[in-house]
Formats: sequence, C-alpha cells, structure tokens
Amino acid sequence: MKELGRLNSLLINRFTANGAYLALHEGGEILLPKSYLSGKEKEGEEIEVFVYTDSEDRPVAVTQRPMALLDEF
Repeated sequence: MKELGRLNSLLINRFTANGAYLALHEGGEILLPKSYLSGKEKEGEEIEVFVYTDSEDRPVAVTQRPMALLDEF
C-alpha cells in the first residue's frame, strides 16, 4: 500500500465508469474517482495523488492536494 496521508506518484492502470484505477508498486489497485479526472489522462501515465481512507476505511486517491500532509501539522 502506498503511504496514507502523503503524496504518491502512481501509474494509471485502467479506466472505468467510476474513475481510474492506479497501479500500486506492490500489486493491486487504488481508485481515483471520476470527479478528479480532467479527461486528458491516458493509461500508463504517471500521476501525483494524495492517498487517504474513506468512511468505510477503503483507500482512495485524489489529485487535490490537502492543506496539510501527514506529520506537517
């Protein structure tokens, strides 16, 4: 798993109706919701994302940078 609460550079693995799935270096995928895509992204492109867990404790990626990262506040 990528580091939660930090910025991570991940490759776009595939697109679905829900958004883009980003490939994790150790295997597996993480969702980047459709609302955070500009429409110009392509499969195989590296993208910088912030990774956090949602209300159901599932990891999610977003392109929006938070006001503070883990251990910065």
